[in-house]
Amino acid sequence: MPADSNPVHEIRRLAAVVPIRLEAEAFPHNLQIGPPQALHTLTIFTDPACGPCRTKIEAWTRNLPSGIRLVHKYWPVDKTNIGSGLVLELARRHGLAEDMHRAIGNRPGDISEENLFNLLDAAGLPLADQQRELTDNVADLTATVGRDIDQGTTLGLGAPPQLILDDYLIDGEVLNPSRLATYIERLN
Repeated sequence: MPADSNPVHEIRRLAAVVPIRLEAEAFPHNLQIGPPQALHTLTIFTDPACGPCRTKIEAWTRNLPSGIRLVHKYWPVDKTNIGSGLVLELARRHGLAEDMHRAIGNRPGDISEENLFNLLDAAGLPLADQQRELTDNVADLTATVGRDIDQGTTLGLGAPPQLILDDYLIDGEVLNPSRLATYIERLN
């Protein structure tokens, strides 16, 4: 019997091409862009301080049709250093999340934690206020940021960036991120 006609091999082959379903609940602290009742939701797990991550996300989402809801979740490259997540949570708490998102998107390469604090200062939250809030609320800020990290860990996500479209992991093995706009078109 040829190896490719073996039922076990056929099951393994089919399993390798089945999209992975993952449910990624949007939390109130996540930056959400687009209509809440959108037909499709793209959840982006990424580290905004990671330059290559931003480059990939920009390329993958460049040609998306309008009306898509984007949910941004913090998924750091280094899970032991969540400073960039804390800066983003400070921005969100002060109504500056979208301003920070735009400012970060306009920066090439990796962004240091110090530069993130300076971007938040330029967006309207002075460095002294950032320092005071970090000192006074570090446990609460860390817990909020940790929700996304815990969720990504529970879902078994790989290194950032990771995309989930309508509960399907766009992983590069079965569903290629570069074809994201095509998948949305087909879903429509």
